[in-house]
Amino acid sequence: MACGLNLDLSNCTSGGLIKECNQGEYSIKLLNGGLSGNWYIIIHAPSQLSNVKLRGITSDAVISDLSSRRGGCVIIPTTAYCYRENDVGPYLISEVNPQLTIKGNELWVKTSGEGDYCDTLITITSDPKGLINALSKLPKPLPLLYGGFFEDGLIWALVKAGYVKESELPGFIKPRQAYYWVRGDVANVALTNWVESSNAVFLDILVFAYEELLNKMNEYGGVKIPYITAARAKDIYGSPQQSYVFNTLLRGFELTGDSRYLKGALKALECYNVQPPNCLGYIDLGNGLKWFRWGSRHFLSSDPQGWENLMVLNTHLMAVLSFSEAYIRGLCSECIRDALSGVEAIVRLSSEFQRSDGYLYYSLYSKAHMGEGEDDKYPPYRGYSLLSSRLALKSSIYLNNNELYDIAKRACLMGYSNVINGKWSEYEAVARCLSLLYLKEGCSDLLNKLMNILRIAYEKGVRVIVNGYGVEDALYAQYQPAMLIQGNSQLIYVGPRQGKLLIAAYSREASRIKVRGYGSLSGHEVKVRGISIDYVNGEANVSNGEVTLKGEALISIDENVVKPAMV
Repeated sequence: MACGLNLDLSNCTSGGLIKECNQGEYSIKLLNGGLSGNWYIIIHAPSQLSNVKLRGITSDAVISDLSSRRGGCVIIPTTAYCYRENDVGPYLISEVNPQLTIKGNELWVKTSGEGDYCDTLITITSDPKGLINALSKLPKPLPLLYGGFFEDGLIWALVKAGYVKESELPGFIKPRQAYYWVRGDVANVALTNWVESSNAVFLDILVFAYEELLNKMNEYGGVKIPYITAARAKDIYGSPQQSYVFNTLLRGFELTGDSRYLKGALKALECYNVQPPNCLGYIDLGNGLKWFRWGSRHFLSSDPQGWENLMVLNTHLMAVLSFSEAYIRGLCSECIRDALSGVEAIVRLSSEFQRSDGYLYYSLYSKAHMGEGEDDKYPPYRGYSLLSSRLALKSSIYLNNNELYDIAKRACLMGYSNVINGKWSEYEAVARCLSLLYLKEGCSDLLNKLMNILRIAYEKGVRVIVNGYGVEDALYAQYQPAMLIQGNSQLIYVGPRQGKLLIAAYSREASRIKVRGYGSLSGHEVKVRGISIDYVNGEANVSNGEVTLKGEALISIDENVVKPAMV
C-alpha cells in the first residue's frame, strides 16, 4: 500500500526523482519509492533550530517507531546525524533520535544535537518490517542522508604506518575529516540485498544513489573525488570514482530502464579525457599513449601547484576497464581507442611497475619513496597489487591482449604463493584473480589453486563471498542469479564459459545454496534454466533449484540473462 503525502512546501526544485525545497532556515529533500510506496523526508537544519514544522500530513498517518507492527501508514523518526563543518566539509559529531509530534495536519520534528547542523531522516511507510530489515543491513551513517557519509582513512593509515609525517599534511586536513559522496559500498550492499530479497527499500536506496550521482556530476561528467585528504585542492574531479560512477549508473539503467542513468554512465567516461582543472584527465606519454590520472594535485607532490604525475596503476586500470566494458557492450565504439591506449601504456612501463617476482607497485611515486619492498613497509599495498592484477585480467580478456594478461597473471600467482605460505592474508583478492585465470585457461591446476584459497580462508575464519550481481564483477553482462546461502559456504563468481555460468564454492560442513532468478522494473531479468555440478571433491547434489554441498564444487548454471531495451 502506498502512503500519500502532500506537504505544503515552497521554493522547490526537482533534481530528477529527488525534490529539494529551500525553506529559509532549513531545507528538505523528498524521495518517493516508486515500488515500495515509501516516502523519505530528509531535513537539513542548523542544530540550534530544534523544531521544524511540516504541514500537509494526512489524517490517517500515525507516529510509530522501528519496532512498529501496526498496519496502515506510519511515520517513523528513523535517525538523525549531527555535524560540525570546516572549510573542507562536514565532520560527524553524533547520532541522535528525532522526536515527532502531530498537531492537526502538522508534523513537528524536534532534533537536539551538538554541532553546526543536523540531518534528520523521517520515513512514511506501510511496511515497517521491510524498512527495519533493510536498515539493519546497510552501513552507517545511512546513505539516504545527503548521498552518504564517507571518511577517508587512507591518509591516517599512512601516517600511522610512518610513511607520511603528520607535519607534512596541508592545514585543511583534519583527523577523521569526512565528507559526502555516494559510496560504492552502499550501492553494492543495496544491490546484493535487492537481488537476494526483492525488498523494495533496497531499490529505494539504489535509486537515491543514482539520482545523487547525476546531481553531483559536473558538465564534463566528473564527480568530486572522495579522497579530499589526498589532494591540495578541495574540488578535484576524476578517477577512481569515475569508474564507480560508470558501473553504478550502468547497472541502474539495467535495473530501472531510466535512460538518464545510461547517459550519465557514458558521460562519466568523458571525464577521463578532460584535462585539469575540470577533471583529472590523463598524462600524455606520447605516440598516442595515455595514463589516466589519480594523483594530480596530490599533497605529496613536490611541485608547488601539485601537478606532479604520480601515475597510480590501479586507478589507471579502472579507466581502461571501464572503456573496455563500454566497448564490449556496444555502448561506445570509440572507447576502444582509449582502452587500447591505456593498455599499451602499461605494457610500455611494465618493467617499472612490475617487480621481478611479479608484484605490481601501487605507483611510481610509492616505488621511488618506499623502495622495492613497499608491500612489506605498508601491507595494504599488497591488496592494490592484486586489485591491479584483477582489473588487468578482466581488461585483457575483453581486449584479447596476451601481454597484459601475462603481466596480471604473474602478479596473481605471486599473491597466491604468499597467501599459501602464510606471508599474506589477502584471501578474497587472490580468489578473485584466480577465478579469472581459470575462466581464461580452464585448467585443473588453476581450479585447484582457487579451491585451496577458499579452503584456507575458511580454516582461518575468513568468509569469502564474491557475487556477480554488479557490473564490476560480472563479465560480458552475464550476471549471477540470486545465490542464497544457508551455512558457511565460501562462494565466488567465476564467469561465463562454454555457454554456462560458473560459480566456485567450498564448505567443510554441509551447506545449502538456493539458486533462483530475479526480475526488475526495466524488464531485465536473470532466468535459471538448469543447474549442474561440473566438478566436485566431496559431496554435491542438485534438487529443485538448490545445491547441497560438503566439500568443494564448481557449480554450472544454465541461464538466460534478459537485457533491458537500449535507448
